[in-house]
Amino acid sequence: GKVAIIDAEDAPLVLAGGSWYAEKSLWTWYAARKPGRDRHEFMHRLILGAGANVQVDHENRDGLDNRKTNLRIASRREQRGNQKRRIDQKNSRFKGVVLISGRYWYARVKTASGSYRYVRGVTEEDAAKKYGELARREFGQFHRIG
Repeated sequence: GKVAIIDAEDAPLVLAGGSWYAEKSLWTWYAARKPGRDRHEFMHRLILGAGANVQVDHENRDGLDNRKTNLRIASRREQRGNQKRRIDQKNSRFKGVVLISGRYWYARVKTASGSYRYVRGVTEEDAAKKYGELARREFGQFHRIG
């Protein structure tokens, strides 16, 4: 029942070599197929010709939207900047906001060095605004606050 979107120019590449199915990940659905016994491939990686060590990001977070205007090469870290709020994040309604000691709201962003940067907010909403500022600085064009 899922449909992938591609550019017309990519149809010959996508339609050659087998049928596609929708595969659910933690974040979204992706178009995938099994061209060989022990491997599978994703449509977005095929379209961009992404090698094994290259990450591909869907700018609008729709893993079935495989138009080239929606696909971009990204580092793993940049992809994290474009992700939704973690599903296991239980104590806040906002991405990147954590409640510490049951009473202090902080914006939290993982830096390039792997450590976390915290900025205290007065309220949960204030911490969410501060997360937006931190994420914009840390992830640039890949930042997503929602």
